[in-house]
Amino acid sequence: MFRNLLFTMSLSGSIVVVFYILFYPLTRRYFSLMWRYRILKTALFFYLIPVGGCKYYVFGILQTMFPNLWNKIYKLPEFNSAYSISAEGGVIRLSPDVYKIVFVLLMSGMVSGFIFFRAVIQNQRLGKLYTAGTADFISQETWEILSEVRKELGIKRRIRFIYSEYCLSPVTCGMISPVVWLPSFGDKKPNNKLFRYMVKHELLHIKRNDILVKYLSLFVVAVHWFNPFSYFLYHELSSVGEMYCDSGVLEGKGENERREYSELLLQAAIRKTSSARYSLFIGMADKGYQKIMKRRILEMKVHRKNKTFFSIMVMIFICIMGGITAFAYEPPGIIGGTANDYVTFDREYVEENTNPIPWNQYFTDGTGAIYRILEQDYTEHEMCNHKYIQGTLGVHSRTEHGCSITEYDAIRCSLCAYIFKKEETNVITYKKCPH
Repeated sequence: MFRNLLFTMSLSGSIVVVFYILFYPLTRRYFSLMWRYRILKTALFFYLIPVGGCKYYVFGILQTMFPNLWNKIYKLPEFNSAYSISAEGGVIRLSPDVYKIVFVLLMSGMVSGFIFFRAVIQNQRLGKLYTAGTADFISQETWEILSEVRKELGIKRRIRFIYSEYCLSPVTCGMISPVVWLPSFGDKKPNNKLFRYMVKHELLHIKRNDILVKYLSLFVVAVHWFNPFSYFLYHELSSVGEMYCDSGVLEGKGENERREYSELLLQAAIRKTSSARYSLFIGMADKGYQKIMKRRILEMKVHRKNKTFFSIMVMIFICIMGGITAFAYEPPGIIGGTANDYVTFDREYVEENTNPIPWNQYFTDGTGAIYRILEQDYTEHEMCNHKYIQGTLGVHSRTEHGCSITEYDAIRCSLCAYIFKKEETNVITYKKCPH
């Protein structure tokens, strides 16, 4: 099960989401919105990045730091030949289980592509609608407000501000060339104070790269469409991202300003442009559903005691749990040589008064320590940062009437147990097998 990289990525991301839910009563009370947003983006990281592929680099560091403890707790992975791809004579052969995986991946890819590109097409249509309704030019007074807010937030990148009669509430789109669409208010234009709140909210989204987070969270839903936690992550990232921007707008403000901003949010929710559940636009009215809007307004009234040290400790714990789950993945290996290089593991019979060999194949290092060699140990893990130990490889094989023990100079990786035979050094032959 853990050999499936996509499954391991999905599980590790879900572990982070589960701990976020379990810790939510504490995080809501003691965590700032910034830390809650970071935890959710950590889940995004585990969903999208194959962390399990670099496990052997981490294992090498841990073995160097704690060599004695590592040898006691680390268990070598088991080799599973049910999922194998072989190449011989220019012909590639797949095991039946690999065909099943390929079929599942193709079907999953089709579903993922449908989900993602459907959202992209919907948002392109919405963008064209806004463009068709482009209204009056921005006044000098409005430009001054926009410039002041940009300077306040330290934003230097080029941003387009466009009025549109079809845009009913402020929204932002575009990762590389961001565009802020503003409603054509007509005679009901808000005062400069409220308009400043609206602009600052949208520019905070741009400054914090929330549009990129929106794309990535939608991509998580597309790839992990079979995982219900991916849908929760998408909506929770949108909600917390909006609350995070709300807190940025209201930083240092009093109760009157908070009340005015709450009323502005409610007006924007009523005028909300799109009802699409999966949108690549973000704005004040994003996630303008009744429960979410109530949650945002209640969040403005919360005065919490932020515990930075506690937040860091919980963040580290959640990252460790996600990392442990991701490291359950075992990268596929490459088996060299031919089938004749490997020995079948038969049941052994040992006569009395003989010195039995420990296993059919065994490795003895320079200190006299003996390790059992399995078929999987001839598999080289490409992601492992090998740490080799010199020693002797003993291979016991049966003949028609007796047996032989062939010894080789060999090296063995202390991390992944990969063994490499060098030169044959000695052969001991028994006319009758005493082992």
